[in-house]
Amino acid sequence: MALATSGQISMGGNSAGRSIAKELNIGTANVHTSTISLASANVRTLAGRTGSTTSISLSHFHGKSNTLDTQTLLVGSNSSGTNRGYSTLSWIFSGGSMSDGTANWKSGSSYRLLYHDSSQNRITLAVNGIHSNSGFSSMKVSYINGNPNDPTVTVTRSTAAVFSASSYFNFTSWRWDGRTQNPFGTINNVSKKVEFF
Repeated sequence: MALATSGQISMGGNSAGRSIAKELNIGTANVHTSTISLASANVRTLAGRTGSTTSISLSHFHGKSNTLDTQTLLVGSNSSGTNRGYSTLSWIFSGGSMSDGTANWKSGSSYRLLYHDSSQNRITLAVNGIHSNSGFSSMKVSYINGNPNDPTVTVTRSTAAVFSASSYFNFTSWRWDGRTQNPFGTINNVSKKVEFF
């Protein structure tokens, strides 16, 4: 969620849209620390004021977001329902969609896959092109509509069990194993929010 475009902005606290620490996810849930500094690199990056001699104030945070990319994913699946999410690769399944389909954190490469495989308890993400293992720190999939009991799932890039860049298929992928919670649920044609940080 982006910080408010006007009004009060604070360094710490738990007010969504008002707390810099909450926007940067510094601290633990509901205990977002106020012991951060305007001189911190991540704080200056959020404000877009990155030089150490560049002036910075709380007003520079209006409208800023720690999110690298936000997509709305319309859920599709294979015929058995074991693979659910989004895929452009027919041997996995062809279905679902992503709002603009462009990975802002990878220079505008298009998304190829983002799905949960319930037979293997895996989440897989892939983008077009050959890339390094970088660009995002974490990915969060959460409810928009469908079953409100579908879990919110967050994975970090550094905990991916498999990272692969395939020149044959011309895509780069990350896979998280042991993911028993399926953020895409069991209903097709419902929407999920996907955020990259």
